[in-house]
Amino acid sequence: FQRIKENNIPMVYGPLDSLPYKVELKHESWRNTEYLMKSGVKFSMMSDHPVILQRNIFYTMRHFMRFGMEKHEVISKLTSDAAEILGISNLGRIEKGFLPSMILWNDDPFSLTSHPITVIGEGKIVYHT
Repeated sequence: FQRIKENNIPMVYGPLDSLPYKVELKHESWRNTEYLMKSGVKFSMMSDHPVILQRNIFYTMRHFMRFGMEKHEVISKLTSDAAEILGISNLGRIEKGFLPSMILWNDDPFSLTSHPITVIGEGKIVYHT
């Protein structure tokens, strides 16, 4: 990770917990999360859907929180940091001039008992209970 940092190369990291399914992840280790966070490399997270279902991104997010990342930091790894790394200037934030896409939850989205109550995609309500 240090060489990646020295060369200022951003990284899209993931998926985690898919070792037997992905040949390219045969050297993956849960310790890489800690090394990545300590390195200072700019990174975002990915799920690799449809090969590894997007619902598994919650495992990845929780894993980063176990290593000390705050919820808002983890969420930015899937939103604003991802958009910035991909060079997409009008996504990833809820601000004027951006295409707002977000999910409103009835409770903490990291809780297994919470559920979406409203989904907004590119400024339009696409689901509401």
